[in-house]
Amino acid sequence: MEAVTDWIVAKGDINSVYVLGQDYSHGQAVAAAAVSQLAVKAPAIAIAGNELHPLGKVKDFTPYVQKIISSGADAIITGNWGSDLVLLVKAATDSGWDKPILTYYGSSLGSATAMGENAVGKVRQVSEIDVNFASGDAAQEARIDAFDAQYGPDEFYAYHRIFNALTFLDLAAEKADSLDPKDVAFALEGLVYEGPYGPVTMRAEDHQVLQDLFITTFAKDPARGVEGLPLGWAMEDEKVDRVAASNTASATTCEMTRPAN
Repeated sequence: MEAVTDWIVAKGDINSVYVLGQDYSHGQAVAAAAVSQLAVKAPAIAIAGNELHPLGKVKDFTPYVQKIISSGADAIITGNWGSDLVLLVKAATDSGWDKPILTYYGSSLGSATAMGENAVGKVRQVSEIDVNFASGDAAQEARIDAFDAQYGPDEFYAYHRIFNALTFLDLAAEKADSLDPKDVAFALEGLVYEGPYGPVTMRAEDHQVLQDLFITTFAKDPARGVEGLPLGWAMEDEKVDRVAASNTASATTCEMTRPAN
């Protein structure tokens, strides 16, 4: 959400947002973070609405969308996933909505096919990778190509985080010169490695990974599509759509109890 709210502020033409989400812990957390962060970063940006709906029970989001349109909002923030996301997007595009829909799970498997071309240019998602960004890292480009060749054109972003996790595990084991879990855990703390999209840091306090994040837009005919479609995810403007790791590091209240050395 730090990345999403940074993007909203950087765009400069979003004066109000409508927060809509599923009524359970994640949807509630997304709403709380959106409201609190915008209040600090851009108090002039209005919260046009903040609404939760039953999880997985809404079959037609048109009434919600009509309220959003009537509110005059310039963007929608949603943590929805699965049918709740797809049906929200469908209702929005069918109702003529042509503004940003900011999501976490826009590229979940099957979403692109369900959303179709009507969602192009409207749906955006925050993730730790843009497969259509020329990273300049030949190994990464080859890794994505090999994944696509073996499993079919799909969104690699969900698997890039696994690559990050295993890279950290490998580097920590080397640093500790041990495979003992405690030794590896301590070696992870503060570890930094140069990833294909810039430095990736394992924050010592809570083992949270900090890295640049991307706001990608559902696009037509990107270099790498998804689900066998001429549709996929790509940045529109790197200066706005790439959010530095230093800006996404929310303060932690973690007081993890560590074993003795």
